[in-house]
Amino acid sequence: MYAEAIKAGIEVRRYDTAPPSLDRSLGVRLRRLKKIVGALKVLWHFGREHPEGTVYCSLSGGFGLLYEVCLIGVARVARLRVLVHHHSFRYLDRPFWPMHLLVRAAGPKALHVVQTRSMGEKLQQRYPRAVRVLDMNNTIFMGSPISARQLLSDRTPFTVGYMANLSRAKGLDDMLQLAELAQRAHSTMRFKIAGPFENPADEAQYRQRLSRLANVDYLGPVYGDAYKAFWQNLGAFAFPTRYRNETEPLVVHEALRHGKPVIALGRGCIAAQVGDAGHVLPPDGDFAHEAWRILSEWASDAGRLEHLQGLAHAQYNALHRESLVALTQILQQIKSKPTQDP
Repeated sequence: MYAEAIKAGIEVRRYDTAPPSLDRSLGVRLRRLKKIVGALKVLWHFGREHPEGTVYCSLSGGFGLLYEVCLIGVARVARLRVLVHHHSFRYLDRPFWPMHLLVRAAGPKALHVVQTRSMGEKLQQRYPRAVRVLDMNNTIFMGSPISARQLLSDRTPFTVGYMANLSRAKGLDDMLQLAELAQRAHSTMRFKIAGPFENPADEAQYRQRLSRLANVDYLGPVYGDAYKAFWQNLGAFAFPTRYRNETEPLVVHEALRHGKPVIALGRGCIAAQVGDAGHVLPPDGDFAHEAWRILSEWASDAGRLEHLQGLAHAQYNALHRESLVALTQILQQIKSKPTQDP
């Protein structure tokens, strides 16, 4: 949002309150607390200098929300308008008392930005005090749609891509099981897997499984030209995430942007992301066997696959247009003068 606000000519003061690392030690928590105290002071002085200003806060998914309750509370006292951006389903799938506190602190005039309409509906059902909700998907922070001409590629043999921070939660076990099914069936289907292992302690056993799969190319982390090359010659993209806080994975948008139909488990906003451009399975279902059946059908029907690839491209274009409209609404609110006190 920072870059978009700057491009819109909005004066922005940015303050980073993120923890210095993912370590949960006392030292890291104390350093973050020091950051929060500094942010509280900045907010208070900003409110006195800019009584018609807005505070934008990207929210945590866990108990970090308690820090943000303090920030938003000071923003309200300083008479700043409040705009909060939600990125987690943790407090949507089940009640979470820190979010109750945050919604109360933000007040009825706060604008809650979510990724999809269904996410907004869940937010309001769970926390009725969140009165004003606007959905803006994450394609706004990604590249422009790729032209249909650029999507053409040689798709023989049929290849399925998968990219993630590799772990059981992100679906690596499901992908390996899928590749094992294909290998036992003597299928010509191939798989490209990219990304770092999330837990170095698990890497050895996963590499051992990979070494037994002749139909899998493990590429490791990919950047730059290697990242672009990953998307070439894919027939489809798979994302069997079981991560409980999954919301709107950017890699699914990236697959659609490259015209790749997606088969995934329906966590978070994934069903709304994919739409008709693929197949979304129940979030706790048997991914490997169902995906093997569906991907085999796609691979054997060139006409259907081409149609799905066109739908993937169209889905990304539609989502990107929607996100541009939502961004315009957000920036207009920030620029406008409040009609009443927040």
